[in-house]
Amino acid sequence: MTDSPIHEAIERVTFADAALGAAGHEITDPVLRALLDRVAREELTVAEAIAKMRRHVQG
Repeated sequence: MTDSPIHEAIERVTFADAALGAAGHEITDPVLRALLDRVAREELTVAEAIAKMRRHVQG
C-alpha cells in the first residue's frame, strides 16, 4: 500500500520542521507556512515558492 499524497505532504513538512528545529529555527509566518505546505503537496515548485516568499518578505 502506498502513502496517500496528503500523508506524504505531512511527512515532508514534518521533516522540514524537524530540520529547522534542530538548527534552532522555525517558520512562524502563516504565508510562508502555507507556501511550504503547497510545495510539500507539489502544488508549487521550490523555485516558485522561493519567488513568492521573497515577494512576501521583501515587499
